[in-house]
Amino acid sequence: MSRSRHSEAQMIAALKQVEAGRAVEDVAREVGVSKHTIYAWKAKYGGMDVSQAQEAKQLRDENTRLRKLVADLCLDKESAAVGDPKKRVELVARKAAVEQVREEYAFRGAGPAFLSHLHEGALPLSLRLLERQGGDLHSE
Repeated sequence: MSRSRHSEAQMIAALKQVEAGRAVEDVAREVGVSKHTIYAWKAKYGGMDVSQAQEAKQLRDENTRLRKLVADLCLDKESAAVGDPKKRVELVARKAAVEQVREEYAFRGAGPAFLSHLHEGALPLSLRLLERQGGDLHSE
């Protein structure tokens, strides 16, 4: 998700103008966004004050940080529980691949769908294919 050019205060001020009766197109033109963006802001921040929106943003950021921490701890726990050194190397490679995906695609948060994808074994398969081709995770 890209960073917004507008602060929560600016978004809520625009929404207040729309609620006061101004046309969405006029407010959007004045703020420099499309009318669809105004509707997206309304879905996200509708009925909130500036302080509530800032608190919601802080909670989302903290939630993202905690999800990353849980994903890392799950991989660490799994690698510590494995006695076979070969499997341990595979888990370390999986963790490196997760970090690469996060950096490469600007992944923000490890939701349940992402974690279940890890446990299905699809990621280690791609690592094995990469190893067969003689590739490196950090090349390119």
